[in-house]
Amino acid sequence: MMRPTPRFLNLLLIAFVAALLPALWREDAWMLWAVVVGLLFLALVVDLVLTPGKSTFDAQLDCPSQMYIGNRAAAVISLQQFGGRVKSSVDAVLDVSGVFEDLDPWRGLVLAEGKTVIHFELNPKRRGCHFVETFWLRWRGPLGLFSASMKTEFNHEVLVVPNLGHVQDAAIRFMSNPEFLSGIKAERYLGEGSEFDRMREFQQGMDQRNIDWKASARHRRLLARQYRLERNHQIVISFDTGHLMSEPIDGMPRLDHAVNAGLLLAWCSLKAQDRVVIHAFDDKVRHFGDAHVGVKSMTRVQQATSRFDYGTGEANYTLAMTDLAVRLKRRSLVVVLTEFADSITAEIMVENLGRLARKHLVLFVALRDKELMEFEDAAPLDVATLGRSVVATELLEERAKVMRKLELAGVLCLDARPKDLSADLVSAYLDIKAKERI
Repeated sequence: MMRPTPRFLNLLLIAFVAALLPALWREDAWMLWAVVVGLLFLALVVDLVLTPGKSTFDAQLDCPSQMYIGNRAAAVISLQQFGGRVKSSVDAVLDVSGVFEDLDPWRGLVLAEGKTVIHFELNPKRRGCHFVETFWLRWRGPLGLFSASMKTEFNHEVLVVPNLGHVQDAAIRFMSNPEFLSGIKAERYLGEGSEFDRMREFQQGMDQRNIDWKASARHRRLLARQYRLERNHQIVISFDTGHLMSEPIDGMPRLDHAVNAGLLLAWCSLKAQDRVVIHAFDDKVRHFGDAHVGVKSMTRVQQATSRFDYGTGEANYTLAMTDLAVRLKRRSLVVVLTEFADSITAEIMVENLGRLARKHLVLFVALRDKELMEFEDAAPLDVATLGRSVVATELLEERAKVMRKLELAGVLCLDARPKDLSADLVSAYLDIKAKERI
């Protein structure tokens, strides 16, 4: 697209005034005005002809298809020139979707001969599926009277996923936990679980109830049965993506805290040879994937959670839990990471989770609000502080009532601080496996 520049408009105004003033003194001086304007338009035509068109350039994008929250990456534009070379400086702009911070345009960029490489730094602010959309390039003619622009559509998809760095760090800690390893290396931890592994000679410290008297009599030495934890359980991790989960807590949306904890739980479950199913819902069911088996499928779990959008609707527990009850054909551990506003609106949630808990083991997970607890414990120095303390106390009491109702309905509850959520969730999973409650 070609268009006049501010320089041309300023010159046109100056030429008009400069040619008009002599014409006010002499009648035959109007020819001067016509000559000046004619020369200006002649320069405009020359500049228009000499300005390279958009076919002069070819733009190619080099951008990662996957990024992590908190990590920066570069979208690289390789700009190739053909034919007439642009000698003036150019402006370059890259349009991206709103998940990235606004990109600073390149202004006054001097193009190299042949190929020029332009770097735009991408900084994702939220998780999800987003796009590097359009590249714009604008340049001027030799006289600076005309400008031309080029538009290149890329629509390159960038998947912003949770960073698995914290999962790897936490995994190292849990790998040294005997309770976790007992689900994988049963020979090191005797007398645990109900799945028979082998017979071995009885040693001091072993549970005497595991002695097999018939085998001991046959072999004429004391033998005991060794057990291991049952494996191949089905773990369903259900994420509430409704509007309450979009609220920030400790500098990050609740949903992102839940996703981070869910990824660590998924990794531990896959490592313990359990099956992992990912489920998401808000006002309707957003995702229900196939069962993942083995640590190698962790990448697919990560990609599935990265596509969870921050919903604006209210969580429909009736629809979500009924959908799970229909889909699940075997007893499973259902981990529901969600949030509720008050005890009245939570009645439907309690009813539906209790109904699901009749057939499956349900673990209800919520995030504890640090600010609310600080308001409750604040010293009543003035009326405003006292008022906040009273309201916070009432909200926390209502929260405790909901938790008690869930426990009476047979639902396990976990109310954790954001920084402790991942560790507490995995610890609850290990405790459930050790007690063989699934």
